[in-house]
Amino acid sequence: MNRKYKFIFVLLLLILIKPSISFAAEFCVKSDEYKAYEKLSDEEKENVEEPKYCKEENGTIVVKNNNLNTRMKATVNSTYYNALDDGIITSVKNQRNIGACWAFSAISLVETNALKNGLPSYDFSEAHMLYTLLKGGYDVNDTVGRAGKYESSSISIGGKPYYAASYYFNNGGQLLESEMAYPGSPQTISSSNYPSGRSIITLETFEINNISDFGSCTTDEITKIKQKILDNGSVQAVMYFNDSLFTDATKNYYLSKLSNSNTTNHGVVIVGWDDNVSKSNFKGATRNGAWIIKNSYGDTWSQDGYFYISYDDDFICKYVMSYYGVSNKTFSKSYKSSDLISFTSGFSLNGSIYTSARFKKDSSNETIKRVSFAVGANTSYKVYLSKNNIKTDTNNWIEIGSGYSDSLSVRSINTSNIVVNGDYTIIVKYTSDQGVSTMLPSMCNTDSDVERLDYSSNLNYITTGISTWFDMHDIAAGDEIVSCEPTIYVYTDGSTSTEVNNNTNNVITPKNNNKAK
Repeated sequence: MNRKYKFIFVLLLLILIKPSISFAAEFCVKSDEYKAYEKLSDEEKENVEEPKYCKEENGTIVVKNNNLNTRMKATVNSTYYNALDDGIITSVKNQRNIGACWAFSAISLVETNALKNGLPSYDFSEAHMLYTLLKGGYDVNDTVGRAGKYESSSISIGGKPYYAASYYFNNGGQLLESEMAYPGSPQTISSSNYPSGRSIITLETFEINNISDFGSCTTDEITKIKQKILDNGSVQAVMYFNDSLFTDATKNYYLSKLSNSNTTNHGVVIVGWDDNVSKSNFKGATRNGAWIIKNSYGDTWSQDGYFYISYDDDFICKYVMSYYGVSNKTFSKSYKSSDLISFTSGFSLNGSIYTSARFKKDSSNETIKRVSFAVGANTSYKVYLSKNNIKTDTNNWIEIGSGYSDSLSVRSINTSNIVVNGDYTIIVKYTSDQGVSTMLPSMCNTDSDVERLDYSSNLNYITTGISTWFDMHDIAAGDEIVSCEPTIYVYTDGSTSTEVNNNTNNVITPKNNNKAK
């Protein structure tokens, strides 16, 4: 092969550091029990258990700004917003001594978006997510149970925040906490004892926003994050956690001023903001304002599990993730072109690239209901179906949807009336903004997490010119040959619709003058 594709990489690292310090945050109503506790002498306090600081009603924390009219009018220009006010933030959980902050923060977002979309209050199992994704969660001799999972020596060492996206889009189902409880410490299990998930919810979109250089949150970043919170209920963020960075006087707030040796080590959930938190509460802060943070160290840590982070924090605005489009819509069948989503490897994109994946249906006839796929930032996309599996025959491509992504993400297109009765090919065309070099994320064996997975040949292809497609199993990258798979998912139901006819209204004009980079 004489074509060379340039690989680019981003890296999101997330490990666990367990703090030992607690502090008070004054955004909730103080409970009557705590008021009584405060009146006790120091000697009396030693003989009783400290009650929860925040008042709760029906399991939900009562916040100070509990005014419906104020909440309904909240905008990015509001000086205060807390999603706890809207009753859409589920309870604080405890990850204990397992590096599972990425799972707890992601599941919290999904639970919140479900409530925001009118679904019941779910308590999903973090343990099921961990053991589904991480090889270290299985007995080392259980090769069947370990197949097809991320490479990891233990479930205790942490993970990257987009691991959770694979869990949802792979569509293996979820479990509730009552069905698979979280372990108190890292444990190994065999696949024969591992419970299968069941279809409870699906989601349409996962985004990684605001990836930029480290440094205090810019005004634009703050506005964008506020809007994401208002739209989806909360966002997932990563931070650098260190006990010594808390303000000694009040133990209320956190500000990270980092050296080049520091990196992100903890995942949290941003549920709101308060522009009026004084900069004097932070070490070295230059402006007022802070994010309201939900942690995963239990409801006895800090103030019922919540704390503040200054807008001047060096990391908090840089890797901000959203899960949304959560619904109870489920599908009979699901198919995938790669085992896992990877945002750490892929192809450089400056112009247009097409990827394709061939699928073999299970049932006699199936109706395609949704197609999901990974996409880079500043990228337009169009999704096509080829029933005759001839990738160069653009006259028989059926366009099933298009859109634009301003962030690294997994996007979805919902469809109807597209019946398949044989093998078919999904083709996605990606086009970067004019003059912009971006990334097309793909699962490649250059990513250490997934380098040992099996990569299919004669199923997944890539091109820039339509007339010549290259098998992604053998891609030239400099002097090396690497294997990749595109991230494409198809979700179907049993056929109840009239089959769509191919027609010339869905024909694209190929651009044969584009060269692979």
